[in-house]
Amino acid sequence: MKKCWILTVFTFLITFNGFADDLKYQAISDVNCRAGEFQESLVLFIIHKDDVVDVLESRNNWSFVQTADGKNGFVVSTFLAPINDLKAIQYVIKNDVNCRSKDDIDSEILFVIYKDEVVSVLQKRGGWCYVETQDGNQGFIDGKFLITLPEQSQTIKKTDHEVVNRSPDQKHNSSAFSTLMTILVIAVSLYIFRRRKRPKRLLKSSINPISSTFRNFTNSAAYKGKKGEKRVNLLLNFLKKEHSEYMVLHDVKLPMNADITQIDHIVISRYGIFVIETKNYKGWIFGELHQKKWVKTLYNAKYEFQNPLHQNYKHIKAIESLLSIPLEKVFSIVVFVGDSEFKTVMPINVIELPELLSYIRSFQDSLFTQEEVIKYNEMIINNSA
Repeated sequence: MKKCWILTVFTFLITFNGFADDLKYQAISDVNCRAGEFQESLVLFIIHKDDVVDVLESRNNWSFVQTADGKNGFVVSTFLAPINDLKAIQYVIKNDVNCRSKDDIDSEILFVIYKDEVVSVLQKRGGWCYVETQDGNQGFIDGKFLITLPEQSQTIKKTDHEVVNRSPDQKHNSSAFSTLMTILVIAVSLYIFRRRKRPKRLLKSSINPISSTFRNFTNSAAYKGKKGEKRVNLLLNFLKKEHSEYMVLHDVKLPMNADITQIDHIVISRYGIFVIETKNYKGWIFGELHQKKWVKTLYNAKYEFQNPLHQNYKHIKAIESLLSIPLEKVFSIVVFVGDSEFKTVMPINVIELPELLSYIRSFQDSLFTQEEVIKYNEMIINNSA
């Protein structure tokens, strides 16, 4: 049995490698492209989010890449995600559109692409697309002039009286797909076989242990904390999507002395670094800036918990130590989600969820360059446990 599982995994890895050769890579956020594979290396240029690159070589979590316009450099591999070849998806031009030399409405017009022409998208940048026409011409157009070519128009239809001649690449992909499906069937069959051999266990009581365990889990502080963090995640991701100058990280674990400290959310921007602690509590909240313990009351019961500002101070010190930046450029925020209500005057940086984005946007003094923002984002990701 063990040999069968090993053979299955080995065959899957071979199949996976066959697919990997057909992939390009896309930047998942803005990232510095450097002259060498070190954080201290000279920044040559910035690869923007959604830009497509070819990876020429990878080692030690660095990739040597080439952009669509022929530029080369090193980026941290964490910021690249494999994608299918974009040329496989074709688009139709909705209306006549100018094709320009740059992703700028004031840039030079190279030529005109007419309505109903078919193009391939080589790169996406903001609302602009770098396209290639069927006769090989390339340039930038506004993405709103593109619609996806219907799938049935992109595939060859086979009728009862027609034989489709496939290219070697198509045969290889079909064969690889068949192999993968066979592996999945074998794996599922082995799993079912092993499950059927296990003896059934009798429950010691009439209480359903699964239901009881789930109920205990959903009432736990850990579950409520994660649920609250998820609500903050959605809001911060909206901020990131709306304003590309903000970079957002969630559930970051950083070394602190001989320990690891967990940070719920980090927002990195030109206006500072915001370290956010989330509290998902229900009831009345009482607390002051310098108190070691705050109080939550619910149904006439009182519960003490650590002052979240003191808790978040450790997180701020971890950021300060890692990035070697002044503490006054790192801002602490405690955000309460759920059905809670403040019963004392709270410090200005202790807020409820609806106030979070407006509070972050209220910081307008520029403290970092955009290159520094990208650099700090990379450093935090690379040092996260």
